[in-house]
Amino acid sequence: MHYGAHFVAKKSKPRKPRRQMDPAHAAARASQHQTKRQRRIRIIAILGVLAMVTGLVAGLIGSLAGGGDVASEDPPATIARIDLPAPPPGVQLDESTPCPALNGSSERTTGFIDAPNGCLEQGTNYEATITTEAGDIVIDLNMSEYEATDTFASLALYHFYDGLPWHFILDEGLLFAGATGDPVGTGDIPFRLAAEADADRSYQLGTVAMITDPNGMYDTRFLVSGTDDADVFLTTPDHPVIGEVTEGLDVISRIADVGAATGSPTEVTRIDQITVRAVDGE
Repeated sequence: MHYGAHFVAKKSKPRKPRRQMDPAHAAARASQHQTKRQRRIRIIAILGVLAMVTGLVAGLIGSLAGGGDVASEDPPATIARIDLPAPPPGVQLDESTPCPALNGSSERTTGFIDAPNGCLEQGTNYEATITTEAGDIVIDLNMSEYEATDTFASLALYHFYDGLPWHFILDEGLLFAGATGDPVGTGDIPFRLAAEADADRSYQLGTVAMITDPNGMYDTRFLVSGTDDADVFLTTPDHPVIGEVTEGLDVISRIADVGAATGSPTEVTRIDQITVRAVDGE
């Protein structure tokens, strides 16, 4: 917007003498500005790393989609590798995916021909609990983004996530999980689904969302936000919001303690299990 045509000069008024700030207050203000400046610099650095990681993931996905071999080159030195554990074994389905038992009694399943769908009852509210060694994270599931939420809940009911590590942890408070195999979690993705961008989506403290790739596709991977600055990292409205954390923000902070600005965790921390239950009438 151009403001020049609407600007009207006003008569200048005599300036009041500048009030002298007491030294303690001045020092506190200076420290606060320095902290904000360092935070901005850090966020810019993190965004650069995330852009690099996104490019690496996109390259791997493109290579796989084209049927070629994934390049064996080492990742850039700025991404420090740690050894992620192999996912626990599970059933491999060789036919279209049925819905899992809502009571959680289905066998652990890790191989799918297609994504489970239509398994949660529409009009019913659900809650998911992520159990970790650091504590529980309780999520109010977002039934308005039904397809993505249904996919996440169905995978949880199939125990797909049980035993998987948080494969990408930003120490700012963003946790990524849902796959394993390398520092950016591109291993063993059983399917991909299209996500529509929604300008009304926002990512904030407590947001839980499925992770989309540069082509707008999501799979089994999801993120949990323990930061007010989630929108700084998730700059496009492509990631379907599947829920909101209602308990366990302190747990997210404890897990983020083993994260890094590069996203590569300094130690392995796992999801023990994710349970899902209907909460209507409570």
